[in-house]
Amino acid sequence: MVEDRAGGCRKAKDSKDKLLKEYNAEFAQKKEAIATEYRSSLQVVDKSITETISATAKAKGYDMVISKGMVVCGGDDITEDVQKVVK
Repeated sequence: MVEDRAGGCRKAKDSKDKLLKEYNAEFAQKKEAIATEYRSSLQVVDKSITETISATAKAKGYDMVISKGMVVCGGDDITEDVQKVVK
């Protein structure tokens, strides 16, 4: 009788472990699919913003655009112009 219970517990644990392994594999697969889709979407947005910045700079006659954090003082800020086009 004790052996039957031990065998049943072992089977239940094996079944639980198998389900957990399947769940983890499915979860990892879905997580990777979401991450891939996110990276792809982010690349599209990044390309669009970069093209908008380039077009805005060219229209204003600028040869170079520098990030705000890199400028201590001076210069023209085209952020709002770019934001209007991107929205």
